[in-house]
Amino acid sequence: MMPSAPASTWAGRPDVSDIENLWTAPLADRAAAFAALREREPVSFFSEPEMSLLPRGPGYWALTRRQARSSNGSCTTDSRKRWVRNGQRQPSDPALTPDG
Repeated sequence: MMPSAPASTWAGRPDVSDIENLWTAPLADRAAAFAALREREPVSFFSEPEMSLLPRGPGYWALTRRQARSSNGSCTTDSRKRWVRNGQRQPSDPALTPDG
């Protein structure tokens, strides 16, 4: 079941679906809006905006803050650093390298 827009929102909650007002606002205003979301509601559900060529979808989740460190061994661990160097995957088996 898809979630719907939150039943209660806080006063002044920025609407990231508001293309005409939020996304055309000065950069400082947009930064303040996202700072407010990061502080009060870092995982937020929004209704999708009306678009002339597309039907309105079920909505979407906006993630405005991430954890600085992951405790589940995601791609920030040392194991990733061993096999990725300069954005390129490195073979872990020397026999797979051209001069190995």
